[in-house]
Amino acid sequence: MQTAVEKNSPTIDIYPPDHPKGWWMMFFVFCINFSLSGCLLSWGLYQRAYLEGDYRNEKSSTVTLIGGTCAALVYGLGIVFGKLIQIYGIRWPLIIGTILYPVGLVLASFSTSIWHLFLTQSLIPGIGCSLVLFSASHLPSQWFDRRRGLASGIAVSGTSVGAATILQITQVMINRWGVRWALRVSALIYLALLLLPCIFLQERIRCCPTSEEETIERSKESRRRRIARIMRELIDLSLLLNPKVALLAVSATIYIISYTSPYYFLPSYATFIGLPDEMGAIATMVLTLSSGVGRIVAGWLADRYGSINILFITLTLSGVVTLLIWPFATSLALLMVFAILFGLFQASFMSLVPVITASLVPLHEAASAIGVVMGIQFPGDIVGPAVFGALVDATAPNTSYLPAELFNGACCIIASLLLLPLRWMITRTFWTKV
Repeated sequence: MQTAVEKNSPTIDIYPPDHPKGWWMMFFVFCINFSLSGCLLSWGLYQRAYLEGDYRNEKSSTVTLIGGTCAALVYGLGIVFGKLIQIYGIRWPLIIGTILYPVGLVLASFSTSIWHLFLTQSLIPGIGCSLVLFSASHLPSQWFDRRRGLASGIAVSGTSVGAATILQITQVMINRWGVRWALRVSALIYLALLLLPCIFLQERIRCCPTSEEETIERSKESRRRRIARIMRELIDLSLLLNPKVALLAVSATIYIISYTSPYYFLPSYATFIGLPDEMGAIATMVLTLSSGVGRIVAGWLADRYGSINILFITLTLSGVVTLLIWPFATSLALLMVFAILFGLFQASFMSLVPVITASLVPLHEAASAIGVVMGIQFPGDIVGPAVFGALVDATAPNTSYLPAELFNGACCIIASLLLLPLRWMITRTFWTKV
């Protein structure tokens, strides 16, 4: 069922594309991504503290599920929240998400049972972060045309910068003050970072208001029909009927399987090859910082040579690095080479997939389309590390990472190859900027 917004020339331009104000908007999106990295990437520190402290008698798999559920909610709810934001705009979803995220962490600091943590450090922050994320993920494509890739790269690099910063701060707080005060102080930090976007962030285009006839028609609906209509509008997977969007979604879902495993397993891999524990942490930080640089560089290159072209090249190279360098990284030097190169090449995924998604649909549908494409990726985000770990465990007692590394590299290559038919659908040639 089409909404009134979709039936009538649905948008009003508040500013022209590439308006200078757009760079301020990218700063606020950077702040959002910086703060969300705390929710998505600092869980491992809390997990270790819980298993060594108040929840030492719980199974590690149970505690791990708290972080996995939160990540699944952040991305999976994009299927609903993307459409919600397309229809109603970013203001209230952003404000509600900004409230839920830190409130959940504060409540978690008073938890006394494992189910409290599922509610307060998984469900509530997961919903809040998802609302905030999808309020901002489409804005680089809205505000920019000529510099869209660079703008997206700068905006999403906040995740890498935030991860490198927040992980260090969180670890220090846990060591000095304990988990409970670390959660409370983190909540204040995230609230402060998100207040600026709540006040100043805005869309470049807005949906036209609902027509008077449509308003009258809807006022006559029964409560049951109104609820049914809203559910049909919010849970809208019709964009996947667009073969280009569907193909991009399949490629992205396969690639996300390989995306997070190096972040999760580099520390244990460093220990496996005989390096000190702190070297594994340093390798992960190098990977994170390299990814931040790669997101900006990939965006800049995409503006010059085409987003799909650059995404195909970089995803392919990330697979090549995984297959040809990681299996032979048995020294600190080679491990750092792998971390730097993989970080640079895989970074394009987060900065360019939203840009490409937005280019495949009318601009007013960008929020919904990005929500759908990112939303259906979440099973891969959970399955990827689990399969990687299972492949490593399967080689016991003569433990080897090689099968898992080959699996990761194959996912990268397969995902990149799926971009070739997408490119052909758009241009019918392989020798043009797209």
